[in-house]
Amino acid sequence: MKSINSEKKHSQFYVLLKHFVLRMFNNDILKYENQGRERVIVVLTILTIAGGYVTHKLLVGYLFPALSGAGIDTIWVKKTVFLTLTMALTGIITVFSWENIFPDRKDYMNLLVLPVKMRTLFAAKFFSLLIFVGLLSIAFNIFSLFIFTFYLAPLTKVNLFYFGFTHFITNFLANLFMFLVAACIQSIFTILLKNRLLRKLSNIIQAVLLVGFISIIVWLPQISSFLPRAKERLSSFLYYFPPLWFTGIYEKMTGSRDVVFNPHVLIAVTAIFITTAIYLVSFPISFKRFLSSGSSGGRKKSLVVQRMIRLARQAFDPVFLRHPVQRGMFYFVCQALKRSRKHQLQLVTYMALPTAYIIADLVYFHSRSGWSYFRVPNFFLVGTSLIFYFFLAAGLRMIVRHPIMLRANWIFQLTEIKEKKNYIKGLKKAMLFLLGFPLFIGLFIFYFYCWGFRLALFHSLYSAAIFLLLVEMFFNTYKKIPFAGEFEPGKPNIKIYWPLILGGFLEWYVLFANIGLILLNWPKYYILFFVVIFALHWGFVLRRYREYKNEDFGFIYEEEPQELMLSLNLGS
Repeated sequence: MKSINSEKKHSQFYVLLKHFVLRMFNNDILKYENQGRERVIVVLTILTIAGGYVTHKLLVGYLFPALSGAGIDTIWVKKTVFLTLTMALTGIITVFSWENIFPDRKDYMNLLVLPVKMRTLFAAKFFSLLIFVGLLSIAFNIFSLFIFTFYLAPLTKVNLFYFGFTHFITNFLANLFMFLVAACIQSIFTILLKNRLLRKLSNIIQAVLLVGFISIIVWLPQISSFLPRAKERLSSFLYYFPPLWFTGIYEKMTGSRDVVFNPHVLIAVTAIFITTAIYLVSFPISFKRFLSSGSSGGRKKSLVVQRMIRLARQAFDPVFLRHPVQRGMFYFVCQALKRSRKHQLQLVTYMALPTAYIIADLVYFHSRSGWSYFRVPNFFLVGTSLIFYFFLAAGLRMIVRHPIMLRANWIFQLTEIKEKKNYIKGLKKAMLFLLGFPLFIGLFIFYFYCWGFRLALFHSLYSAAIFLLLVEMFFNTYKKIPFAGEFEPGKPNIKIYWPLILGGFLEWYVLFANIGLILLNWPKYYILFFVVIFALHWGFVLRRYREYKNEDFGFIYEEEPQELMLSLNLGS
């Protein structure tokens, strides 16, 4: 009888283990329906190729040290840079899998009705996290392990197999620590905040973490050049920068006698122990939160708030949303972006890269020149708003392709009217008021602090006009209802056309940043610029209106598969 029960427990454990591992890769960014195995293979393949390429570029000087002049004293810097990169990537992937770090509501509702003990559930979840981190570490180190070993082991006179084992264990521990840090952050907010408030702040927490991890990658060149000076000065940075803790383990396991790294082994082990303990303690707390929130419904807004919203709509709608279709599409897009965590996280992902890059550059320029750098208009400051607006427009164009609930688009098919232009008008107005206007206010405040009211207003209006043109350009050929059309993942062909997209973006950025800098010096030409921009804008609008008047025009709800073979029409 005991053997039967033990076999049943083991089978439950392995089934749950497999389920939780696949759930970790099934996040809102890397999500392909019914393609669990293919999704995992794609992610791991990308990490494998990236790890090998980065490692070779990092250590190519040690392949022939006599020719390159690479010294053994700087090997620890290369290890730290590589560990920093892998830990940042693990942090980014953890943020994408934020909802799957703990068992979610769906897991509890499906599993609590089954004869599964909580002990088995929690054990399977914890070991699935170890497997997830292990898979990431193996993928990123398949090639880098051999490159580190064969490039560096002969120089340090360490056994090849032992050096490779040390490299993998160090990277696994570093990635595990970074994963547990993100898990602990979620644990702390889970303990301190109520479920309703936690759901509202979750996207903000993810956005901050994502920008932070990407900023670390952007700062890698500066970190690499700063490390030798920090060691010479015995800076406290050596003891507060987590990748250096695991570099210390790496150095001590490979026989280094550098006393600087003596405390790092203890710090790293203690950090992993504390984060693991916090994560394990958070399990029962999250479970109790689920039980306590099972019968509690969401609180309704107060009558005062409802009345204020009603008055605001009564003032806003007759002015900006006079057509009922525009009004319906406007509020449909607003509610879709408000309630869909998937689309919110996708938009945050598009905005995280420019945000991290700009913040890193602002900090860098401030450290070199102080506040005087920001008092005079220059190429970088002028282009900052253009970068934000471009990625916002491009991100919105990409996320509206993803349906919220594809089966519900029948209501649009039944109610589609002849005046198609009002659908896209409502969509664009939602983008401008919901996202474009808050960004305009934020950028105006930043430029007002730097340049004063007059120049800040001119450049903010200049950037907003370009954003308006970008939105019109990106959506000029858009033939779908947002969030309601079928999505075909390979349709944009970014993997093929990314060099053209990158080149076009750089040309556009340089052109309009220089124009913006010129107009700040000669403000009288702003009128001419706005005339040209609005003329181009209305040119795109009129072209789209002509297409909508075509009787054969209709919105696309189902994607046509791409043709595998092209015909040359030779028989006609």
